[in-house]
Formats: sequence, structure tokens, C-alpha cells
Amino acid sequence: MSYSPTLLKGQKALVTGGSSGIGAAIAIHLAACGASVGVAE
Repeated sequence: MSYSPTLLKGQKALVTGGSSGIGAAIAIHLAACGASVGVAE
């Protein structure tokens, strides 16, 4: 599935457990959709 790179423009997201696995994949996809992403382990 493909989403617009500006879908989340101007939004912020905090992903816990984002250093590996599903959390990392979620962080990458959120960033690809334009969100500013913070990652916490």
C-alpha cells in the first residue's frame, strides 16, 4: 500500500520500541509519510 509523502506533514509522532522490529518499521513509514518522528527504546 502506498501513501502520500505529505499525508502526515506537520504532524509529530513518538514511537516507543522503535530501535528494531515492528517499531522501526512503523517509524520509517511515519517518516516516509512526512511526520517528524522521535524514537525511544
